[in-house]
Amino acid sequence: MNSVIFDIQFGVSGDMLIASLLDCGLRLGSLKEELLKLGIPNWDISVKKISKYHISGSSIHISTGEEKSRNINDIKDIIQSSGLSSSTKNSIVKVFNRLAAAEAKIHGTTVDEVHFHEVGAIDSIIDVSSFCIAMQLLEIERIFFTEFCFGRGTVASSHGELPVPVPAVVELSRGFTSRLTERNGELVTPTAAAILTTLGTQLEEPVSYKIINHGIGFGTREYSFPSYTRALLVQTEERDEAVIQLECNIDDMNPQLYPYIIERLLESGALDAYISHTVMKKGRYGTLLTVISDYEQFDSLKHLIYRETTTLGIRAYKVIREKLDRKFDKVTLFDQEIRIKIGFYAGKIVNVHPEFEDCKKAAQASGISLKEIMIKAREEYLKNLDHITLSSSGEKI
Repeated sequence: MNSVIFDIQFGVSGDMLIASLLDCGLRLGSLKEELLKLGIPNWDISVKKISKYHISGSSIHISTGEEKSRNINDIKDIIQSSGLSSSTKNSIVKVFNRLAAAEAKIHGTTVDEVHFHEVGAIDSIIDVSSFCIAMQLLEIERIFFTEFCFGRGTVASSHGELPVPVPAVVELSRGFTSRLTERNGELVTPTAAAILTTLGTQLEEPVSYKIINHGIGFGTREYSFPSYTRALLVQTEERDEAVIQLECNIDDMNPQLYPYIIERLLESGALDAYISHTVMKKGRYGTLLTVISDYEQFDSLKHLIYRETTTLGIRAYKVIREKLDRKFDKVTLFDQEIRIKIGFYAGKIVNVHPEFEDCKKAAQASGISLKEIMIKAREEYLKNLDHITLSSSGEKI
Protein backbone atom coordinates (compact mmCIF):
# COMPACT_ATOMS: atom_id res chain seq x y z
CA MET A 1 0.00 0.00 0.00
CA ASN A 2 1.07 3.61 -0.54
CA SER A 3 2.40 5.12 2.69
CA VAL A 4 4.43 8.13 3.77
CA ILE A 5 6.99 8.27 6.57
CA PHE A 6 7.84 11.69 8.02
CA ASP A 7 11.28 11.91 9.57
CA ILE A 8 10.86 14.83 12.01
CA GLN A 9 14.06 14.58 14.05
CA PHE A 10 15.12 18.01 12.71
CA GLY A 11 11.72 19.61 13.33
CA VAL A 12 8.27 19.83 11.79
CA SER A 13 5.69 22.49 10.96
CA GLY A 14 2.67 22.63 8.68
CA ASP A 15 4.56 24.32 5.85
CA MET A 16 7.51 21.92 6.23
CA LEU A 17 5.19 18.93 5.82
CA ILE A 18 3.68 20.42 2.63
CA ALA A 19 7.09 21.42 1.26
CA SER A 20 8.47 17.91 1.79
CA LEU A 21 5.53 16.43 -0.15
CA LEU A 22 5.98 18.93 -3.00
CA ASP A 23 9.65 17.95 -3.06
CA CYS A 24 8.49 14.32 -3.38
CA GLY A 25 6.57 15.08 -6.56
CA LEU A 26 3.22 16.47 -5.43
CA ARG A 27 2.10 18.79 -8.24
CA LEU A 28 1.59 22.38 -7.10
CA GLY A 29 -0.95 23.01 -9.86
CA SER A 30 -3.12 20.08 -8.74
CA LEU A 31 -2.85 21.21 -5.11
CA LYS A 32 -3.92 24.76 -5.98
CA GLU A 33 -6.82 23.48 -8.06
CA GLU A 34 -8.16 21.60 -5.03
CA LEU A 35 -7.49 24.47 -2.63
CA LEU A 36 -9.64 26.77 -4.79
CA LYS A 37 -12.59 24.59 -3.76
CA LEU A 38 -12.31 26.07 -0.25
CA GLY A 39 -13.83 29.26 -1.60
CA ILE A 40 -11.33 31.43 0.32
CA PRO A 41 -10.35 34.70 -1.43
CA ASN A 42 -6.99 36.50 -1.58
CA TRP A 43 -4.42 33.77 -1.02
CA ASP A 44 -1.58 32.18 -2.93
CA ILE A 45 0.93 29.42 -2.36
CA SER A 46 4.33 29.24 -4.05
CA VAL A 47 7.20 26.77 -3.87
CA LYS A 48 10.90 27.14 -4.58
CA LYS A 49 13.86 24.81 -4.62
CA ILE A 50 16.63 25.79 -2.20
CA SER A 51 19.80 24.31 -0.77
CA LYS A 52 20.71 24.39 2.92
CA TYR A 53 23.01 22.37 5.12
CA HIS A 54 24.56 20.90 1.92
CA ILE A 55 21.25 19.28 0.86
CA SER A 56 18.61 20.29 -1.67
CA GLY A 57 14.94 20.63 -0.81
CA SER A 58 11.85 22.80 -1.18
CA SER A 59 10.18 25.54 0.81
CA ILE A 60 6.74 27.11 0.42
CA HIS A 61 5.30 30.53 1.02
CA ILE A 62 1.62 31.12 1.72
CA SER A 63 0.42 34.68 1.24
CA THR A 64 -2.99 35.82 2.50
CA GLY A 65 -4.85 39.07 2.73
CA GLU A 66 -5.95 38.78 6.36
CA GLU A 67 -5.18 37.64 9.89
CA LYS A 68 -8.35 36.75 11.72
CA SER A 69 -9.36 34.86 14.85
CA ARG A 70 -11.87 32.05 14.28
CA ASN A 71 -13.57 29.44 16.46
CA ILE A 72 -13.98 25.79 15.53
CA ASN A 73 -17.46 26.34 14.09
CA ASP A 74 -16.18 29.12 11.80
CA ILE A 75 -13.52 26.77 10.46
CA LYS A 76 -15.97 23.89 10.06
CA ASP A 77 -18.31 26.15 8.08
CA ILE A 78 -15.49 26.96 5.64
CA ILE A 79 -14.55 23.31 5.22
CA GLN A 80 -18.05 21.80 5.06
CA SER A 81 -19.29 24.36 2.52
CA SER A 82 -16.27 23.76 0.26
CA GLY A 83 -16.21 21.59 -2.84
CA LEU A 84 -13.61 19.20 -1.45
CA SER A 85 -14.29 15.46 -1.29
CA SER A 86 -16.07 14.15 1.80
CA SER A 87 -13.04 12.14 2.94
CA THR A 88 -10.78 15.19 2.69
CA LYS A 89 -13.31 17.35 4.56
CA ASN A 90 -13.52 14.76 7.33
CA SER A 91 -9.73 14.62 7.70
CA ILE A 92 -9.44 18.42 7.92
CA VAL A 93 -12.24 18.66 10.49
CA LYS A 94 -10.66 15.85 12.57
CA VAL A 95 -7.38 17.78 12.77
CA PHE A 96 -9.08 21.01 13.87
CA ASN A 97 -11.30 19.16 16.35
CA ARG A 98 -8.21 17.70 18.02
CA LEU A 99 -6.50 21.07 18.00
CA ALA A 100 -9.59 22.71 19.54
CA ALA A 101 -9.77 20.04 22.25
CA ALA A 102 -6.11 20.66 23.15
CA GLU A 103 -6.61 24.44 23.28
CA ALA A 104 -9.78 24.06 25.38
CA LYS A 105 -7.96 21.93 27.95
CA ILE A 106 -5.03 24.35 28.15
CA HIS A 107 -7.25 27.41 28.64
CA GLY A 108 -9.83 25.71 30.85
CA THR A 109 -12.74 26.37 28.52
CA THR A 110 -15.01 24.48 26.12
CA VAL A 111 -14.23 23.54 22.53
CA ASP A 112 -16.91 25.90 21.16
CA GLU A 113 -15.49 28.81 23.16
CA VAL A 114 -11.93 28.38 21.90
CA HIS A 115 -10.86 31.16 19.54
CA PHE A 116 -7.89 30.23 17.38
CA HIS A 117 -5.45 32.99 16.65
CA GLU A 118 -2.38 31.76 14.76
CA VAL A 119 -4.03 28.45 13.79
CA GLY A 120 -7.35 30.10 12.92
CA ALA A 121 -5.79 32.30 10.27
CA ILE A 122 -6.19 31.47 6.59
CA ASP A 123 -2.58 30.27 6.20
CA SER A 124 -3.11 27.60 8.87
CA ILE A 125 -6.39 26.49 7.30
CA ILE A 126 -4.53 26.19 4.00
CA ASP A 127 -1.71 24.26 5.73
CA VAL A 128 -4.07 21.62 7.14
CA SER A 129 -6.20 21.50 3.99
CA SER A 130 -3.12 21.17 1.77
CA PHE A 131 -1.86 18.21 3.77
CA CYS A 132 -5.18 16.36 3.60
CA ILE A 133 -5.56 17.16 -0.11
CA ALA A 134 -2.00 15.90 -0.71
CA MET A 135 -2.88 12.56 0.89
CA GLN A 136 -5.75 12.23 -1.60
CA LEU A 137 -3.70 13.33 -4.63
CA LEU A 138 -0.80 11.02 -3.76
CA GLU A 139 -3.24 8.21 -2.84
CA ILE A 140 -1.56 7.79 0.55
CA GLU A 141 -3.29 5.21 2.73
CA ARG A 142 -1.08 5.25 5.84
CA ILE A 143 0.92 8.01 7.52
CA PHE A 144 3.85 7.32 9.84
CA PHE A 145 6.09 9.69 11.79
CA THR A 146 9.15 9.40 14.01
CA GLU A 147 9.51 10.60 17.60
CA PHE A 148 8.91 14.26 18.47
CA CYS A 149 12.13 16.20 19.08
CA PHE A 150 11.56 19.37 21.11
CA GLY A 151 13.71 22.47 21.30
CA ARG A 152 14.30 24.83 24.20
CA GLY A 153 13.72 28.51 24.95
CA THR A 154 10.62 30.64 24.42
CA VAL A 155 8.52 31.87 21.52
CA ALA A 156 6.28 34.93 21.06
CA SER A 157 2.57 34.30 20.48
CA SER A 158 -0.78 36.10 20.62
CA HIS A 159 -0.96 34.95 24.27
CA GLY A 160 2.45 36.45 25.05
CA GLU A 161 5.78 34.71 25.54
CA LEU A 162 5.43 30.94 25.83
CA PRO A 163 7.91 28.19 26.74
CA VAL A 164 9.05 25.75 24.07
CA PRO A 165 7.49 23.30 23.44
CA VAL A 166 4.37 25.45 23.63
CA PRO A 167 1.46 24.17 25.78
CA ALA A 168 -0.65 23.07 22.78
CA VAL A 169 2.20 20.90 21.48
CA VAL A 170 2.72 19.39 24.94
CA GLU A 171 -0.96 18.42 25.11
CA LEU A 172 -1.12 17.14 21.52
CA SER A 173 1.98 14.98 21.96
CA ARG A 174 0.78 13.49 25.25
CA GLY A 175 1.08 9.71 25.02
CA PHE A 176 3.54 9.85 22.11
CA THR A 177 7.28 9.23 22.29
CA SER A 178 9.15 12.53 22.55
CA ARG A 179 12.68 13.74 23.22
CA LEU A 180 14.01 17.06 24.54
CA THR A 181 17.03 18.24 22.55
CA GLU A 182 19.68 20.85 23.34
CA ARG A 183 18.66 23.00 20.36
CA ASN A 184 17.13 26.43 21.01
CA GLY A 185 13.99 27.04 18.98
CA GLU A 186 10.46 25.84 18.29
CA LEU A 187 11.02 22.54 16.49
CA VAL A 188 7.39 21.33 16.60
CA THR A 189 4.41 23.59 15.88
CA PRO A 190 0.83 22.95 17.05
CA THR A 191 -0.44 22.61 13.48
CA ALA A 192 2.09 19.90 12.63
CA ALA A 193 1.53 18.08 15.94
CA ALA A 194 -2.24 18.10 15.36
CA ILE A 195 -1.90 16.80 11.78
CA LEU A 196 0.45 13.96 12.67
CA THR A 197 -1.21 12.78 15.88
CA THR A 198 -4.68 12.89 14.31
CA LEU A 199 -4.00 11.26 10.96
CA GLY A 200 -0.74 9.40 11.50
CA THR A 201 0.81 6.57 13.49
CA GLN A 202 4.09 6.98 15.35
CA LEU A 203 6.75 4.45 14.41
CA GLU A 204 7.39 2.31 17.46
CA GLU A 205 8.62 -0.85 15.74
CA PRO A 206 10.46 -1.58 12.47
CA VAL A 207 8.37 -1.31 9.31
CA SER A 208 9.38 -3.03 6.06
CA TYR A 209 9.03 -0.77 3.06
CA LYS A 210 10.27 0.02 -0.43
CA ILE A 211 11.21 3.69 -1.01
CA ILE A 212 9.46 5.14 -4.06
CA ASN A 213 10.50 8.78 -3.65
CA HIS A 214 11.77 11.18 -0.99
CA GLY A 215 11.77 14.92 -0.35
CA ILE A 216 13.02 17.62 2.00
CA GLY A 217 10.80 20.42 3.32
CA PHE A 218 12.48 23.51 4.79
CA GLY A 219 10.71 25.95 7.08
CA THR A 220 10.87 29.74 7.07
CA ARG A 221 12.82 30.15 10.31
CA GLU A 222 16.59 30.42 10.29
CA TYR A 223 18.50 28.35 12.84
CA SER A 224 22.18 27.61 13.36
CA PHE A 225 21.45 23.90 13.04
CA PRO A 226 19.73 21.76 10.37
CA SER A 227 15.96 22.34 10.40
CA TYR A 228 13.82 20.41 7.95
CA THR A 229 11.26 17.63 7.58
CA ARG A 230 12.06 14.64 5.41
CA ALA A 231 9.26 12.70 3.69
CA LEU A 232 9.65 9.18 2.36
CA LEU A 233 7.00 7.93 -0.07
CA VAL A 234 7.05 4.17 0.35
CA GLN A 235 5.26 0.96 -0.44
CA THR A 236 4.58 -0.92 2.78
CA GLU A 237 3.41 -4.46 3.28
CA GLU A 238 -0.15 -4.79 4.56
CA ARG A 239 -0.33 -6.52 7.90
CA ASP A 240 -2.67 -7.27 10.76
CA GLU A 241 -2.94 -4.48 13.30
CA ALA A 242 -4.13 -4.43 16.87
CA VAL A 243 -6.95 -1.99 17.63
CA ILE A 244 -9.38 -1.49 20.50
CA GLN A 245 -13.10 -2.25 20.24
CA LEU A 246 -15.41 -0.31 22.57
CA GLU A 247 -18.99 -1.49 23.14
CA CYS A 248 -21.93 -0.46 25.25
CA ASN A 249 -25.61 -1.42 25.42
CA ILE A 250 -28.15 1.41 25.49
CA ASP A 251 -31.93 1.13 25.99
CA ASP A 252 -32.96 4.53 27.34
CA MET A 253 -31.74 7.11 24.82
CA ASN A 254 -33.59 9.16 22.20
CA PRO A 255 -32.77 7.41 18.87
CA GLN A 256 -32.52 10.82 17.15
CA LEU A 257 -29.16 11.23 18.89
CA TYR A 258 -27.43 8.25 17.26
CA PRO A 259 -26.55 9.84 13.87
CA TYR A 260 -25.00 12.81 15.68
CA ILE A 261 -23.01 10.56 18.02
CA ILE A 262 -21.70 8.42 15.15
CA GLU A 263 -20.66 11.58 13.28
CA ARG A 264 -18.86 12.97 16.34
CA LEU A 265 -17.02 9.68 16.96
CA LEU A 266 -15.77 9.51 13.37
CA GLU A 267 -14.74 13.17 13.41
CA SER A 268 -12.85 12.55 16.64
CA GLY A 269 -10.68 9.79 15.20
CA ALA A 270 -12.70 6.56 15.44
CA LEU A 271 -11.67 4.04 12.77
CA ASP A 272 -15.28 2.91 12.59
CA ALA A 273 -18.48 3.45 14.58
CA TYR A 274 -21.87 1.84 14.13
CA ILE A 275 -25.01 0.69 15.94
CA SER A 276 -26.91 -2.59 15.84
CA HIS A 277 -30.22 -3.56 17.37
CA THR A 278 -30.31 -6.16 20.11
CA VAL A 279 -32.67 -7.74 22.64
CA MET A 280 -31.49 -7.12 26.19
CA LYS A 281 -32.44 -8.60 29.54
CA LYS A 282 -36.15 -8.79 30.38
CA GLY A 283 -36.87 -8.84 26.65
CA ARG A 284 -36.26 -5.11 26.20
CA TYR A 285 -35.13 -3.88 22.78
CA GLY A 286 -31.89 -1.97 22.90
CA THR A 287 -28.99 -0.68 20.81
CA LEU A 288 -25.39 -1.88 20.77
CA LEU A 289 -22.94 0.94 20.06
CA THR A 290 -19.62 -0.34 18.69
CA VAL A 291 -16.55 1.83 18.14
CA ILE A 292 -13.20 0.75 16.67
CA SER A 293 -10.27 2.86 17.85
CA ASP A 294 -6.51 2.90 17.73
CA TYR A 295 -4.68 3.11 21.05
CA GLU A 296 -3.95 6.86 20.80
CA GLN A 297 -7.64 7.80 20.45
CA PHE A 298 -8.99 5.41 23.08
CA ASP A 299 -9.22 7.85 26.01
CA SER A 300 -10.77 10.70 24.01
CA LEU A 301 -13.36 8.43 22.36
CA LYS A 302 -14.26 6.82 25.69
CA HIS A 303 -14.81 10.29 27.15
CA LEU A 304 -16.98 11.24 24.17
CA ILE A 305 -19.19 8.15 24.59
CA TYR A 306 -19.76 8.88 28.27
CA ARG A 307 -20.52 12.53 27.56
CA GLU A 308 -22.86 12.06 24.59
CA THR A 309 -24.76 8.86 25.51
CA THR A 310 -26.71 7.56 28.51
CA THR A 311 -24.55 4.48 29.03
CA LEU A 312 -23.19 3.72 32.51
CA GLY A 313 -20.35 1.50 31.34
CA ILE A 314 -18.15 0.51 28.40
CA ARG A 315 -16.56 -2.80 27.46
CA ALA A 316 -13.16 -2.47 25.76
CA TYR A 317 -10.88 -5.16 24.42
CA LYS A 318 -8.09 -5.66 21.94
CA VAL A 319 -9.02 -7.06 18.52
CA ILE A 320 -7.01 -7.80 15.40
CA ARG A 321 -8.04 -5.90 12.27
CA GLU A 322 -7.02 -7.40 8.93
CA LYS A 323 -7.26 -5.38 5.73
CA LEU A 324 -6.86 -6.30 2.08
CA ASP A 325 -4.14 -4.71 -0.03
CA ARG A 326 -5.76 -1.80 -1.84
CA LYS A 327 -5.05 0.61 -4.65
CA PHE A 328 -7.05 3.23 -6.52
CA ASP A 329 -7.67 3.74 -10.21
CA LYS A 330 -9.99 6.08 -12.10
CA VAL A 331 -12.57 5.93 -14.87
CA THR A 332 -14.44 8.73 -16.64
CA LEU A 333 -18.21 8.47 -16.97
CA PHE A 334 -20.44 11.20 -18.41
CA ASP A 335 -17.47 13.61 -18.22
CA GLN A 336 -17.13 12.89 -14.50
CA GLU A 337 -14.02 11.31 -12.94
CA ILE A 338 -14.84 8.39 -10.62
CA ARG A 339 -12.28 6.75 -8.38
CA ILE A 340 -12.32 2.96 -8.23
CA LYS A 341 -11.11 1.17 -5.11
CA ILE A 342 -9.57 -2.23 -5.87
CA GLY A 343 -9.03 -4.86 -3.18
CA PHE A 344 -6.40 -7.60 -3.54
CA TYR A 345 -5.97 -10.91 -1.79
CA ALA A 346 -2.87 -13.03 -2.48
CA GLY A 347 -2.02 -10.60 -5.28
CA LYS A 348 -5.31 -11.01 -7.14
CA ILE A 349 -8.33 -8.73 -7.44
CA VAL A 350 -11.22 -9.77 -5.21
CA ASN A 351 -13.15 -6.47 -4.96
CA VAL A 352 -13.83 -3.60 -7.36
CA HIS A 353 -15.88 -0.79 -5.87
CA PRO A 354 -16.57 2.75 -7.22
CA GLU A 355 -16.26 5.56 -4.67
CA PHE A 356 -19.74 6.52 -3.53
CA GLU A 357 -19.22 10.30 -3.37
CA ASP A 358 -17.79 10.40 -6.91
CA CYS A 359 -20.76 8.35 -8.19
CA LYS A 360 -23.13 10.69 -6.36
CA LYS A 361 -21.64 13.73 -8.12
CA ALA A 362 -21.83 11.96 -11.49
CA ALA A 363 -25.48 11.07 -10.87
CA GLN A 364 -26.35 14.65 -9.95
CA ALA A 365 -24.49 16.02 -12.98
CA SER A 366 -25.91 13.53 -15.50
CA GLY A 367 -29.44 13.04 -14.19
CA ILE A 368 -28.93 9.26 -14.25
CA SER A 369 -29.84 7.23 -11.18
CA LEU A 370 -27.10 6.67 -8.62
CA LYS A 371 -27.45 2.87 -8.71
CA GLU A 372 -27.01 2.90 -12.51
CA ILE A 373 -23.93 5.12 -12.24
CA MET A 374 -22.35 2.70 -9.74
CA ILE A 375 -23.02 -0.27 -12.03
CA LYS A 376 -21.72 1.54 -15.12
CA ALA A 377 -18.55 2.74 -13.32
CA ARG A 378 -17.68 -0.80 -12.29
CA GLU A 379 -18.43 -2.12 -15.78
CA GLU A 380 -16.27 0.63 -17.31
CA TYR A 381 -13.36 -0.35 -15.12
CA LEU A 382 -13.71 -4.07 -15.86
CA LYS A 383 -14.08 -3.37 -19.59
CA ASN A 384 -10.66 -1.71 -19.65
CA LEU A 385 -8.74 -4.37 -17.76
CA ASP A 386 -6.32 -4.73 -20.66
CA HIS A 387 -5.13 -1.21 -19.96
CA ILE A 388 -5.14 -1.41 -16.19
CA THR A 389 -2.78 -3.31 -13.91
CA LEU A 390 -4.51 -6.10 -12.09
CA SER A 391 -2.13 -7.16 -9.33
CA SER A 392 -1.02 -5.31 -6.22
CA SER A 393 2.57 -5.56 -7.50
CA GLY A 394 1.65 -3.76 -10.75
CA GLU A 395 1.68 -6.82 -13.00
CA LYS A 396 -1.12 -8.04 -15.27
CA ILE A 397 -2.55 -11.38 -14.17
